Amino acid sequence: MATASHSNKRYLPLARRGASKHLIFSTMQKEDAVKLWGHPTTFKDIADLFQKFCSSQLSALPWSDQPVLTETSVISEQLARINALGFLTINSQPAVNGIRSNDKMFGWGPSNGYVYQKAYLEFFASPELLDSLITHIERDPGTTYYVINKRGDLRTNTTSDGPNAVTWGVFPGKEVVQPTIVEAISFMAWKVLQFHTSAMGTRSLTIALQDEAYELGYQWAKVYEAGSPSRKLISGIMDNALLVNIVHNDFHDQNKIFEPFFRLEEELSAKAANGHAVNGNGLAN
Repeated sequence: MATASHSNKRYLPLARRGASKHLIFSTMQKEDAVKLWGHPTTFKDIADLFQKFCSSQLSALPWSDQPVLTETSVISEQLARINALGFLTINSQPAVNGIRSNDKMFGWGPSNGYVYQKAYLEFFASPELLDSLITHIERDPGTTYYVINKRGDLRTNTTSDGPNAVTWGVFPGKEVVQPTIVEAISFMAWKVLQFHTSAMGTRSLTIALQDEAYELGYQWAKVYEAGSPSRKLISGIMDNALLVNIVHNDFHDQNKIFEPFFRLEEELSAKAANGHAVNGNGLAN
C-alpha cells in the first residue's frame, strides 16, 4: 500500500508506479516470498498479513514492493481495523488540509506553499461484505466510490465523468497544481481506471488498474505449489473479490472515510452478540 513519495509518481501502489509488470515477483525468489508471507490457509491469515503491513510489521505485500511510508502512521490503526473486517487494503492516503509544502511528512512541491489531499482507500472485498458496507457509505453524500469485478462490470455512485482531484497544492505565483486525480474513462469498455500524475502537472500516466491488481494476486498464489491450501485460498479470493476505490471529498476530516467501516463493525459485533455466526470474511451468517 503506497503512500506519498514526494516525487513525480505519487500515491501509486506497485501496480501503478510505471514499474515493470509483476516487479516484486520477478525480483523475489519463491522461498523468500514464503518466508515473508508464510503459508496462509484461512482468510484470517491473509487479513493478518495486511494488518501487519499497515502497522509496519511487514516489509512488503504483492501490491507494494516497499514498506508503508511515514504518513500512513496517522491512519495505521484505522487501516488495521478495516483489514480485520475483511477489507484488504492495497492503497490509501489520509486527508490533509493545508499543510506547508516543506512539511517532512506530507510536503511536496515548491517552498512557501500549502498542500491538500482527500482521504482515499483502495481495497479488495467479497461481494457480500461490500454490499453491507455500501449501505453505510451511501448515507454520506461526501463519499464517492467505484467498484469493479474481474469481468469489468462497474458500480459507482457518481454521475460525473470529470476528474476528481485527490491531491493539490497552492504555491506562490502558480496556478493550483493537481498532481493526482482520479478519472474514470470508458471504465466499462476498457476496464481501466486512469490516474494522471505528475509533480507539477506536466506528465501523465494511464494504467490498466483492474487487470493488474487482480494479476498481482494470482502471481502471489503461484508462489505456492499447485493444489496447495495457500494457492487455493489466494486464487479463490481473487476469483471472487471486488476491487473498490473510495474517495471522501471532505478533506477537513481525516476520519470520515472510515466511519462507514466502523458502523459496519458495530453492526457485525451486535449480530455476533445476538448469536449469529460470523464467517472468516467478517460476514454474519
